[in-house]
Amino acid sequence: MSSIFGIVNRRGALVKRKHAQTMLKVMNHWGATSESDWKNDTVYFGGLKLYRDERQSYVEQLHVLLADATLFNKEELKKKLGLNSAENYADTVLLLQAYLKWGKDCSNYLNGAFAFVIYDQNTNEVFVVRDHHGIKPLYYFSNDEYFAFATEMKGLLCLPFVSKEVNEQYVADFICRIWLDNTQTLYKNVHRFPPAHYATINDRAFQMRKYWKAENIRPISFKKEADYVDAFEEMLIRAVKVRAEGSLYIGTELSGGLDSSLVTALLSKQKGKNLSSYSYVLPTHLEGKGLFSDSDKVIEVAKKAGITDLELLIDEGKGMLDSLAWNLNVHDEPPFEFNALFRDGLYQKMHKKGQRLLFSGFGGDEMVSSQASGYLKQLYKEGKKSLLKEEIKAISKRKRKSEWLLYSSLYFKLLAGDRFVTSTVKAFYSLSGKESELQKKLKHRPLLEHWFKQLNMEDRFNAYQKRYSRNGNFIEDQIRRLQEPHVSMRLEYQAQAARSFQLDYRYPLLDVDLIELYLGLPTEFKARNGYGRYIFKKVMERHLPKDFVWRETKKGSSNPQVLNRTLNDGKKVQEKLFSIEGNHPLWNYLDREKLKNNRIKFKDWNQSTTDFVYLLLADKLE
Repeated sequence: MSSIFGIVNRRGALVKRKHAQTMLKVMNHWGATSESDWKNDTVYFGGLKLYRDERQSYVEQLHVLLADATLFNKEELKKKLGLNSAENYADTVLLLQAYLKWGKDCSNYLNGAFAFVIYDQNTNEVFVVRDHHGIKPLYYFSNDEYFAFATEMKGLLCLPFVSKEVNEQYVADFICRIWLDNTQTLYKNVHRFPPAHYATINDRAFQMRKYWKAENIRPISFKKEADYVDAFEEMLIRAVKVRAEGSLYIGTELSGGLDSSLVTALLSKQKGKNLSSYSYVLPTHLEGKGLFSDSDKVIEVAKKAGITDLELLIDEGKGMLDSLAWNLNVHDEPPFEFNALFRDGLYQKMHKKGQRLLFSGFGGDEMVSSQASGYLKQLYKEGKKSLLKEEIKAISKRKRKSEWLLYSSLYFKLLAGDRFVTSTVKAFYSLSGKESELQKKLKHRPLLEHWFKQLNMEDRFNAYQKRYSRNGNFIEDQIRRLQEPHVSMRLEYQAQAARSFQLDYRYPLLDVDLIELYLGLPTEFKARNGYGRYIFKKVMERHLPKDFVWRETKKGSSNPQVLNRTLNDGKKVQEKLFSIEGNHPLWNYLDREKLKNNRIKFKDWNQSTTDFVYLLLADKLE
């Protein structure tokens, strides 16, 4: 994990030295081990390293590459590039060699977490790429004169030619919790570089293209079920192994759920005693107050996996305000995704132990271990009638529903379509004059009333609901879920938060090769007998107890510490928010009365987290 940033004058004019120095100073807020840069009259590239032996930049003849990258298919790349297989090439060398051989198509050959920029000194053209899911953050500013980029927005906002004008649409979407876009930011002139895209920038144009489409599925066929499970297990083990190579001491987030448990079990077999696991749990006296923790399951997994260094974290004595200064420094906008806001306790512990890699099971639910909703319709469309009949019988038995009702529901959806049902319900509410469920939700969002009309918030909320609802196409729905804005935003915010403690996340279940293998599987291996994540669980059976693998529910949460912190000082967070003076820009968007009324309707822990991010918003609007 490192930071990269730079300025390119598209007109070939001088890049001022003071602008470069300002970027470097502002970006180094997390204690980098070393700095590096490359510059000529019209270009400045800078980097901050987590590891001293990292190579962030690579220069060869007329090309300069700057990267925050970790490649997971280095051996395959070396073969395809005709390089010495015994040589330990830096990732930056492989990236530039890939570009020199395949040009803009080089992204098609990469599997990893990366954000990199290549400058062609001969043509004065810039080539920019971000990884498939957006694991590595990257922001940019572009106008006719400048192209500037950075892995944190603060690296751009410090430049005098980048305006800090607030993006009102972002603020309104943030307050209304509408996830429609993963390219806009709190600032009108600063943009997120989208995942799975590359761009070329020169003095004439800025052209962006998507390089990876999960829809390009290659079907996989074996003779028997065991072959499918073997192939999936082999790919899972590889996805974990390549992310752990080169690091001695590693930590895992272990929630007690299936995804984190399997990742931890596989990693333990590779790292043994050099693996630590961390799990946020609730103190016993707080169980049942809105969140639960799965400490029994966590301990069970750790014992089965042979993990001796297990820490059950409760952040005892810490409140929400303990994390405020840290979050204000780390995040340049209030995060849409709250997951990393209160993980500073975990990051501190890992940092003190000298650990640098943190493994997570995040991303599994979005694809390779998804619940596979809608698979019955897919079986019908594929003409697998005998399998469909078996599935309905199994679901009827497990859920104690009549087969007739299950068939009726299926055929109605086939005839009408999922979204037709939704639109029919909306039309009924409209004609009857009653508030729709959407309107009921939206009216509690504490945005001042005039913004609803000015920014067409009801239309945006409708578009948001449509985007996140199933469209009836099984594969499209799975791919859409993987590519929803909340996925890349969570990855981005967690990367920023972890970087501040010199940590780097690893997500084996987001491995591109693993995802492509999963998509090519026949439908019956994605769900079976009414269970989603079928092939994932079949692999788990080989590593964890069956009763753990096939349990019906998980009662834990990835953030139980939020409740504990809320009870410590949630009221102080509320007081701090409402003590902000009435002429503050925050109240140009937030409705005080709605904020007060919502306290009656929502659970304290949920409202306190929202109060917290509004404090972050207030700071950025000043």
